[in-house]
Amino acid sequence: MPVKIVDHNVKRLSYSVNARQYSSAGDRVTVPFNRNGLYKIWLIHNPCRLFINDEIIVCQRPVLFFANPLVSYAYDSLQDQRSGYWCVFTKEFLATHDPFGRMRNYPALAPAHAMLVFPEPEQLAAISILFRQLTAAIDAPFTFRNEMIVNYIQALLFEGMKTDQFPPPQPDAATRITRQFLQLLQSQFPIHSPERPMPLQKPGDFARRLSIQVNHLNATIRTTTGQTTTQHIANSKIAEAKSLLRHSDWTIAAIGESLGFNYPNHFNRFFKQNTGSTPLQYRTKRIL
Repeated sequence: MPVKIVDHNVKRLSYSVNARQYSSAGDRVTVPFNRNGLYKIWLIHNPCRLFINDEIIVCQRPVLFFANPLVSYAYDSLQDQRSGYWCVFTKEFLATHDPFGRMRNYPALAPAHAMLVFPEPEQLAAISILFRQLTAAIDAPFTFRNEMIVNYIQALLFEGMKTDQFPPPQPDAATRITRQFLQLLQSQFPIHSPERPMPLQKPGDFARRLSIQVNHLNATIRTTTGQTTTQHIANSKIAEAKSLLRHSDWTIAAIGESLGFNYPNHFNRFFKQNTGSTPLQYRTKRIL
């Protein structure tokens, strides 16, 4: 099954708060490990796998996910059909509209952990209504818009805190290895210079860095994520290659070298096998 890597590096965003509904189909989606400096409230309708710090939680029914700026998490949609709502806001936005720090002390936003809630149908309907009202307020040209937004965010926090559903700690060896592998993989991106290629390119490179046997690493990653170590590496390389082809003026040969391909034809073949087009075709289509 093809997997699409989504970069939610919201540090690039120019706004201090945003919220949206989404519904899409196509490639299975993964969000790599990140700690993006934002608060996030995320209602996920589709089955998914969440990697939160040292924990792996498989969610077979809708889940409401709260994360603070210190939480490192990753996401795997588990299927092509996906839908839900998300809201992100900065520490500065919260400090401005919660000057006494009351909301920041709520369990849902506490710095020690993320919080997961599995709402029953009636509560799920109420949460969905709040998200729709929140997304409408985001786009509303209204003098007290920010105050409305904060009220809806607070209402979502209250919905989450109606039940105490913190995920049980499961920091076993397989979970730790998976987290460390994914964090090592994503720490190599973005690549800032073609003269400094990604240092860890093969499963063996990661195994040596983690001081474990490569067969043990491969078996662990396949068991905990459903994908092979090589697939994770390839997916990340493709995502970075697309970004460099879109946003840099590097030559295709330089992009390939930065991703560990010593010969341009090897990079061309790898890219076409994973995307259906050559790097040049992809870059040209993006320009036109």
